[in-house]
Amino acid sequence: MHRHQLTGRELGAGGLSGNFLVNGDDGTLPLAGPSTGLVYVFEAVEWAFIALRAAHSATDGMVVARSQNCTFTQCYVSHINRDGLVIDDGAGGNAFIRSQFGAVTRDSVVIRETAVGTAASASTRTAPSTTCSSTASSSAPDRGPT
Repeated sequence: MHRHQLTGRELGAGGLSGNFLVNGDDGTLPLAGPSTGLVYVFEAVEWAFIALRAAHSATDGMVVARSQNCTFTQCYVSHINRDGLVIDDGAGGNAFIRSQFGAVTRDSVVIRETAVGTAASASTRTAPSTTCSSTASSSAPDRGPT
């Protein structure tokens, strides 16, 4: 069994994917790397992801990188030994609707570099929680400390 990777090269622009579970078997199998997570969405554009499930990973649950204007509906990430959702490497304009990121060891949602070619800023981390059910976008500008 291998981690599930969804890339723009395979997906193209626009479309629908989902209704699957990726189970990392409590992290005992070498399924995911530290930078790609158990479910890795890379260079997807205007894609709709519905009912994605990632559970029992020794690393991050879901990593969304270089993906633009995608909609993630009813995603569920749980029992993860690192971060639940990581938005990184130029990902922007993505929406997460009715999704839950819980039972994670570190943070539920981490937003790293959200614009390709800019200087990397400090990660934005949210406190662990059991749900993240509101619509969130990864394209918000980094306003720095307040």
